[in-house]
Amino acid sequence: MNEREKDQIKAERGRIIKKRVEDSKLVDPIVRVRFQNIEDPPAPGRPSPPLSFAFENYIFKESRNETEPDTALRHGNEYDLPLSVVNHLNDLKIPVYGHVIDPLTKALKTVVAGQQNRFACVQINMGNFKQVDSPGDVQLRRGRPKQETKEPAHEAA
Repeated sequence: MNEREKDQIKAERGRIIKKRVEDSKLVDPIVRVRFQNIEDPPAPGRPSPPLSFAFENYIFKESRNETEPDTALRHGNEYDLPLSVVNHLNDLKIPVYGHVIDPLTKALKTVVAGQQNRFACVQINMGNFKQVDSPGDVQLRRGRPKQETKEPAHEAA
């Protein structure tokens, strides 16, 4: 394989990847969110570090020079993100450990006591979504349906 054929293969791969990204953007709705870095929040005199990552066909990274765009996520800023990326970031969690005494051996054991979110994407608007009322929502707005109660029958004395 000569250099020209290698360049053609690279160009074709680039076109395929670009098409996948364009197709996924058509399918995935865009949502406006405010990003919060719960794992490493800003402290007095120190900003929160930007978050760089890749998910599916999306790449978020800090720019190394002035020509490439800066797509890293920063704490407190608002972004238009695909819904799949928002769900991914909201699903990332860290285990929270606790200690329990084993009743049989009286030894101290480390157990997972819960989970804590690493990041939060708080939705600012619903974009092009249309609110659809489900029958359950309508009932909740009207009030819960009354349950019929049977009163005990009193016997005549």
